[in-house]
Amino acid sequence: MDDSPELTVLSNSKNWAGRIVAQKYRLMRWLGSSDHSAAFETQLSGSEPRPAAIKLVAQDTASDERLSSLRELSRLSHPNLIQILESGPCELDGAKLIYVVMEFADEDLSQILPQRALTPAETREFLQPTLDALLYLHERGFVHGRICPSNIRAAGDRIKLSTDSVRKASSPRAPLINPSPYNAPEALSGKFSAASDIWGIGATIVAALTQWPPQLDSSGDAQVPKSLPEPFQTLARECLRKDPETRCKLSDISAILQGKQPATPARSAPAAARSSPGNAGVPESANRSRPFVILAVCIVLLVVAILAFRSFRIARDSTASVSTPAEPQTSQPPSPQPEPAAPMNRANKEGAVLHQFLPDVPRSARHTIHGKIKVAVRVNVDSRGKVASEKLTSPGPSHYFAGVAERAAERWEFSPPQSDGQSTPSVWLLRFQFTRNGTQVFPEQERR
Repeated sequence: MDDSPELTVLSNSKNWAGRIVAQKYRLMRWLGSSDHSAAFETQLSGSEPRPAAIKLVAQDTASDERLSSLRELSRLSHPNLIQILESGPCELDGAKLIYVVMEFADEDLSQILPQRALTPAETREFLQPTLDALLYLHERGFVHGRICPSNIRAAGDRIKLSTDSVRKASSPRAPLINPSPYNAPEALSGKFSAASDIWGIGATIVAALTQWPPQLDSSGDAQVPKSLPEPFQTLARECLRKDPETRCKLSDISAILQGKQPATPARSAPAAARSSPGNAGVPESANRSRPFVILAVCIVLLVVAILAFRSFRIARDSTASVSTPAEPQTSQPPSPQPEPAAPMNRANKEGAVLHQFLPDVPRSARHTIHGKIKVAVRVNVDSRGKVASEKLTSPGPSHYFAGVAERAAERWEFSPPQSDGQSTPSVWLLRFQFTRNGTQVFPEQERR
């Protein structure tokens, strides 16, 4: 299969921009590729054209079954699943391929992690929608099989899980040739189940908080970093058990995230731990009485803490009664907002900004920002003041925000500069600055 024409053609997929698939889908921006597939941005026709993603996969002996599965997957509907819109066979440069058209995602988790780790709050934000989508799949007898950062995506203002790798739990799968830490140990032999997805969740939690997936030791056990904060330390440990029968359930993960007791009974400790030297010679009755002793100690400490707090408050209030009144605090003035670009009028020769377009960035995308993301776009403006073309001069660290800035720049309008009473073209540099709280743009006309 390594020398098949399909894989040879896919290795050159970057050159396919502009080609037409199934006589209606134009391959636009190249999104990425692997050793067996390539993905592009395309556009859905209609009264309001909208972007979509199209994935091209090499056909093999199981292609008929794959196409049947894709048609079944297109009937799935959940707000946290990427919708499959259409699929079918196609051919490019003599290679037989399968195309899958699906809902377009602006960005995925794997694009963020090389820049920084997520905070615990951000990890919760992507985790719960992912669990909801997985529960929907598992209840219908499906298994995802490839839970990892690149398959957890942002589409509009929602976190969504990819769908094209989903299969029926009963469907056979080929053993993995190049497994990753996100693949459960049993996947190496082609065994996938709901427990395999649980492993992927655990590995993704570790990667989200540390920027690296868990490492496996010589026995194949996952090493969970001790630096993980709770409850993620517990979640990762329970998800990454080598034996799939002992991994936690989706309901357990949701319960732990919400601070509740998981429904699945806790796994018993190994016998060696139960008879550790610290417990040697201690009667069983003494062990049973320990919780009551601990409870009594906690009550005493609580009473002491309450009394100490009351004493502190009395002392504080008495001090406040003889002190001079505090000056009323004035609220900090709001951060200055960029002033609308004022028309530069030097004997009516300079151009000016007539209309700024600020992109509407979804809350889920803003929450991925740590500090500021700066993107610069140079626009060529014609003599009517319309943007004729644009080009990224400084894309910044995020493909998503670079694309947002570039699309927004297309919609700006300008008052063209005058030369001898005639309107002339101009060039502007638009500096976009994205933060969690908003977007600012600083326009500057370039001198010719």
